[in-house]
Amino acid sequence: ETAWERAGTHTETGRYTAEQWLHINVEHLEAHAAQIESNQNQWWAAGAPGSSASAPGPGVVGPERNSLIEQYAAGAARLRAAWAAVPSEARHWRPAPGEWSAHEVVCHTADSETNAYARIRFLVAQDDPVIQGYDQEHWVSALDYAALSAESAMAAVEAVRGHTAAFIRRLPEAAWRRAGTHSESGPYSGDDWLHIYSAHLEDHARQIEQNVASFHRQHS
Repeated sequence: ETAWERAGTHTETGRYTAEQWLHINVEHLEAHAAQIESNQNQWWAAGAPGSSASAPGPGVVGPERNSLIEQYAAGAARLRAAWAAVPSEARHWRPAPGEWSAHEVVCHTADSETNAYARIRFLVAQDDPVIQGYDQEHWVSALDYAALSAESAMAAVEAVRGHTAAFIRRLPEAAWRRAGTHSESGPYSGDDWLHIYSAHLEDHARQIEQNVASFHRQHS
């Protein structure tokens, strides 16, 4: 069985393979680019009218939650700074057998953050969603993090963090109380999500810094 033949179950369409995923997504952005171009043509045909839409204001939240939101928003820069300080010879170095290298930490954050990106949107937009867990230790080897690009992983982290920070700053109080069920840990609300991910990149930045300190101790 090749990687492209591996399959799971789509909640709406049934059996779903990696090959099907590829066929859907290779055309996805092209279809939306055509949609944007069609919208633009219709706008010109209508005389290029001005928009009457106004952007919604930021959500009203308490000081504790606002502090967590700002911590979340600052996380990508904190991780970027920690990664930039890793000597090139230490990037794939492991502090002990079975522990992650700094490179693998960065690749993990890309997968974790893109999962987080989807999770908060499922909580806000869907009623009683199931939030799917995954084995992060298995992903390190199964997805061969050591061979992936840490720079593209970092770019993914920065993109999804920036977009989601703007999104959550506008959520009203009621959105944070919306909840679903995590497949591993049970009840899971918007506030649960925020408490986990506000500190997530900061925690991994410290992990990278500890790796570097350990590397210098062992090679001094």
